[in-house]
Amino acid sequence: ALGDEKHRIIRTVPRRGYLFDASVEVHDPANGGEPSRPDHVDDGAGWVFPSRRVVLGLLLPALALGGAWWWISKPQDAADPPDQAISNSAPSIAVLPFDDMSSSGDHEYLADGIAEEILNLLVQVPGLTVIARTSSFSFKGQNLDATTIADRLDVTHLLEGSVRKEGNQVRITAQLVEGASGAHVWSQRYERTLDVVFAVQDEIATAVVEALRVRLVGGQRRQHETGTEAYSLYLQARYFFNQATTEGRSRAVEKLNAALALDPGYAPALAFLAEIYLYQSNNGERPFDNGFELGRKTAAEALAIDASSGRAWGTLAYIQSYYDWDWAAAQSSIAKMLEIESDTAFSMNVTATYYSMLGQFERSLELREQAIRLDPLSPFFRQSEAYTLMSIGNFQAAESAMLELLEIYPGHPDAKALLAKARLLQGDAEGALQLLETERSDSKQVATLQAIALHRTGQQEAANEVVASLHQDTSHGAAYALALYHGGVGELEQALDYLEDAVSGRWRVLAYILGEPLLYPLHDEPRWRVVLDQLGLLEYWLEVPAEYGGPARVQAVP
Repeated sequence: ALGDEKHRIIRTVPRRGYLFDASVEVHDPANGGEPSRPDHVDDGAGWVFPSRRVVLGLLLPALALGGAWWWISKPQDAADPPDQAISNSAPSIAVLPFDDMSSSGDHEYLADGIAEEILNLLVQVPGLTVIARTSSFSFKGQNLDATTIADRLDVTHLLEGSVRKEGNQVRITAQLVEGASGAHVWSQRYERTLDVVFAVQDEIATAVVEALRVRLVGGQRRQHETGTEAYSLYLQARYFFNQATTEGRSRAVEKLNAALALDPGYAPALAFLAEIYLYQSNNGERPFDNGFELGRKTAAEALAIDASSGRAWGTLAYIQSYYDWDWAAAQSSIAKMLEIESDTAFSMNVTATYYSMLGQFERSLELREQAIRLDPLSPFFRQSEAYTLMSIGNFQAAESAMLELLEIYPGHPDAKALLAKARLLQGDAEGALQLLETERSDSKQVATLQAIALHRTGQQEAANEVVASLHQDTSHGAAYALALYHGGVGELEQALDYLEDAVSGRWRVLAYILGEPLLYPLHDEPRWRVVLDQLGLLEYWLEVPAEYGGPARVQAVP
């Protein structure tokens, strides 16, 4: 608890699990008495853009990047379930993207939104492991059978479905599938009009929960209602954002601003917009300071309307830690986020990142591993795990993690760069160079690692050329990159000079300074403590126990 331990925010508690208590199947008379089922399973498309990708949203639009059920639907009468349990083991589920069965074929955003709404409703259920969107949507268009998907995601059940919208009429079909056998456990169809969207969301949510025989402890958090047009724009924004492109993020901002023009008090749109501003800033798509200040303002507006928005609190915590270096304020925001959602991949990532910034790497690693369990195919979570493993000196495990990621996403550039770093930290400069030869030249991380590897292999002239390019770079973080280079080649005074320059320039990447192995040789230098004091991190670093990656277990770079 926050009051008991100064810097500890979350303690892992084993999931209690719950029991699926019934086998239910609703037969569709329009389908010859067979359970309703789309012609194929549209198996999910994850977004793999290298930024803080996290689970998006909930049936409670209070969570800013929320999923959406934009349908108005009349359920068929469900058969009474027999008294038999589906499984005696703790269940886990992946919600696959729903198929767009509309004749026009242009309502994919609606089908995806429906699936995300259901996914995020299930996240509320104690004891139920729910795979995050990035992983569950990563099979989209692959036509894999249910048992294969369930095996790859290591889940007991899948939820699949379809959406058909014609004019103002919508038909939603959903099926719960047992992962081991591929058999349908439950099926339901809903048909209605689009003018009572939020009432229908409640109705379908209730039907799903009752069919699974689970209970939402404390009840369902309230939804934020808005007009049909504003909600449609919100769903379209999420659809474009999930394309993970510069253009997609730009269009998402346009759609959200249009939604807010119709309903300025729609908190989910505000919280979502705040997150996108940070993505754009970190990816160089808008001025850095402008994006973070807009993100702060918009997150605050969302919280003024809805103080129970976990995602808005998490976004604010990231701004307060990474951008402001206000560790106490970030801790307070994280505590408020955890009161609302403590076991989602998003909340675990936010908390793990905060722990890493404070040098509490083993606590961070514990949460990173849990986030991967919820989102096993997320490149970002696996990269974050590798960074944390390097922070505690487990370079070989970091290498293994990146090799595993490259098996999932061959040629992934960030994974190759991290693999090169892991090998460099193990003394394999030649191996690191080979990996970095084909990497993009505009990456400061790649340039820094190349320069160090060239230096260590005796190619100093080539190393100097790379370092010269870093000197000419005026973008965010260049001074920090030069500090890493000099730290990595043992030039400690020069490294500290650049760190001091980075502090003066308020290079926000310094928030991660405690976890950077290339700077570990500096930890015995008096100026190192001065730098940490300027960042507000010295007291945290000095208090970190040795078993959590504190100063007593610092390792020098090979």
